[in-house]
Amino acid sequence: MTEPWPRGGAPGRRLLFEGLFEAAPDATVAVNERGLIRFVNEQAERLFGYPRGELVGRPIELLIPERFHPAHRAHTGRFVADPHPRPMGGPLELFARRRDGSEFQADVSLAAVATVEGDLFLAAIRDVTEQRRTEKTLVALNEVAFALGSTSGTTRLTEFSVGRVHALFGVDVVSLYWWSAERAALELLARTGPAATVAVQRIDVGRGPQGIAFQRREPVVLDDYAGYPERLTPVPELRSVVAVPLLVGERAVGTLFVGSRPARHWQADEVRALTLFASQIAPAIEASQLAEQLQRQTELYESVLQAQGDLRELALMTRGDEIVWANSAFRDVIGRDRSEVPGLPGLLALIVPDERDAVAG
Repeated sequence: MTEPWPRGGAPGRRLLFEGLFEAAPDATVAVNERGLIRFVNEQAERLFGYPRGELVGRPIELLIPERFHPAHRAHTGRFVADPHPRPMGGPLELFARRRDGSEFQADVSLAAVATVEGDLFLAAIRDVTEQRRTEKTLVALNEVAFALGSTSGTTRLTEFSVGRVHALFGVDVVSLYWWSAERAALELLARTGPAATVAVQRIDVGRGPQGIAFQRREPVVLDDYAGYPERLTPVPELRSVVAVPLLVGERAVGTLFVGSRPARHWQADEVRALTLFASQIAPAIEASQLAEQLQRQTELYESVLQAQGDLRELALMTRGDEIVWANSAFRDVIGRDRSEVPGLPGLLALIVPDERDAVAG
């Protein structure tokens, strides 16, 4: 399709060109040297939401967000100066704009053809928003999986988690709530976003999108939070929100909440990605909390028993004859550090074989 009809050529060649153009698998737009749209195919009508009658004769920048106009002019100038075919999949991040004002990330291939109307520049355009988001999500999930395995402490884990969600989804607020059995409510563990937005510290089950997502163990998606009767603040500062439950198996342990100040339509793949994040971070946070709880209990045993046993060797063992704690006097006797004690075999294993029967008896 290098020369659909020669300059001054037959109209039949033009019809052939238009037929091939219409049959192109991707949304395709033909632009003349002045940047005016000359042809669009049916796929382009569907992608951009314009009937072709509203596009032909209009500047191509109608289909490009205004903030990208300078970069587009620069790219166009370079292509006009050197119009060799450029396939999709290049390193550039390109965005296009639909008739309703919504934007999408696009891959574009370019080609030039000579026609009776002069040179035309063909742009085949594909919406890759979901593909790019999926790629970014997979990268971020790998980062999260690695970080969760190497990050200790519930506070650091939760702060890391909300930070990654904030960066990946470009939202204004991310909050992570955790179930408190003691208070029978969800309590705020970590949050990121403008300090001016009100953070709800405690939420009852079944209240607000956070409490409902927790109760139902399924996402709550609200494009129009202002019209939601169960919102937790009288005047919502966030226009669109999503709450997904934090699950360990089938058990709900908390809620991940994200919010956008501008109105936003949440895509199904965004909600799936948030759910994947929640499924990764929930077990890690619970394990961290259990480890911290065990540490506190160990320190309590240490403080109580150490006070009573400074002059005697003391150890705590499970019913399986495994040592879980020992005071400093006992550790000195067996020559082990505190970190080496949990999991040691019971007392008989520490006695020389020839004397075990006498001790056991």
